[in-house]
Amino acid sequence: MQGPPPEIIAPVVVSIALFVSTAAVLIFRPLTKRLGDRIANSSKQPTIVQADEAELARMRQALDETNARLELMEQRLDFTERLLTGPRQTAQLPTGDSPGKLGAPREG
Repeated sequence: MQGPPPEIIAPVVVSIALFVSTAAVLIFRPLTKRLGDRIANSSKQPTIVQADEAELARMRQALDETNARLELMEQRLDFTERLLTGPRQTAQLPTGDSPGKLGAPREG
């Protein structure tokens, strides 16, 4: 009992190998891609967290400085509003109907 001739077996084996390889790529490609993404993301997270903490510290410092400047501006605005809305103590100029009484207060 002799097997089929090699001229027939070789193309069948190559066809089966090609089919199995293509099926394996189609099945395992999404899985390996997802696994690769997870590995890449897990290696990046510690550096991102450290960079975020440093950036967060700088942002907090900038926010504190801005808050201090805002408080100072609010104090200045309150002072200016008090000056503008307070009772006026300005000297009034005389009206022109009494030329001899420049500094005298007006009646009426």
